Amino acid sequence: MRSDGFAHFGLTVTSIERTAEFYSSHFGFEVPREVFEYETPWIGKLVGHDGARVRLGFLAIADVLIELHQYRCPEGHERVVPDTTYVGCPHIAIRVEDVEATYHRLLDEGVEFISPPQAITDGAFAGYVCAYCRDPDGLIVEITQPPAAAQAGLELTMPGVAGLRAPPE
Repeated sequence: MRSDGFAHFGLTVTSIERTAEFYSSHFGFEVPREVFEYETPWIGKLVGHDGARVRLGFLAIADVLIELHQYRCPEGHERVVPDTTYVGCPHIAIRVEDVEATYHRLLDEGVEFISPPQAITDGAFAGYVCAYCRDPDGLIVEITQPPAAAQAGLELTMPGVAGLRAPPE
């Protein structure tokens, strides 16, 4: 059976409001219109923690949804600051027109960076410029600037990805 598309991806955060403010103010994400709170048997069974109580909200940009989970119970779990080398460590990549300008703007706004912009000069991603920073909970956020051909809407070629095209403006 084949999937019929991407639904969303989820992040566990310490505060939906703080996370929404970060992605909205720095990157233009649409903030949650409504935040839902669940304390029902099905949520505990779904997430593998009986008695779980969670707040849920969605961030949106283009056709991508990020589901934010803020657990009220169980509480007391240690926050993990991910490292890119950890197996299972996610990162979010956000496409921007100018990584260098975005980097300096975010630095001025107090965002913590792992690296300054790096120009990729060889391999499948030659022509991209990228930098890694962190959101308020330490999640890795990549800001990425595609090569000029991708920004012009021309077809991209990446290993293992057929027919990938830059999104329309």
